[in-house]
Amino acid sequence: MSRPAAKVAILCVDAWNGDEMMQPFSYAAYRIQAALLADPRLEGDEVVVFEGRNWSVDQWVERVAEFAPDIIGMSAYVWSLPVLL
Repeated sequence: MSRPAAKVAILCVDAWNGDEMMQPFSYAAYRIQAALLADPRLEGDEVVVFEGRNWSVDQWVERVAEFAPDIIGMSAYVWSLPVLL
């Protein structure tokens, strides 16, 4: 029996102000995304990483609400908790 496809949002706040190509704070979020997308049981699910760089709380709410996820996961550090909560 199949289940309906799910929409999964993985949120991470990237506060890195250095090289644009290096994004160390989002690495774990992308690893989780890759693992979910590689699982054949989750075929058809949409897994999106929302990587906010200097987003306001209103921007976070707007973008995540627009995606309308069924599941939300967060890759959090102590400094990102105020934004994610």
